[in-house]
Amino acid sequence: MECDPVRWSVSSVCFQCRGSLVEIDQYGHRLVGCVECNRWTKFGSEHLVMELPEEDIEALRYWRAAKRLG
Repeated sequence: MECDPVRWSVSSVCFQCRGSLVEIDQYGHRLVGCVECNRWTKFGSEHLVMELPEEDIEALRYWRAAKRLG
């Protein structure tokens, strides 16, 4: 199933997995995407930008888990 980044920019839910979208700063670039699907777009963009390196995804998952606990 292909993600639709245009719909991402106006929603807070990933249309592929129905998970929550998060906004991150990746080295000065504001990205919105899904940690589970690893699909990211520039904030307000209509084009899919990238997949993040696995190390970055693991760090985001750790941060999300820690945030839920604390």
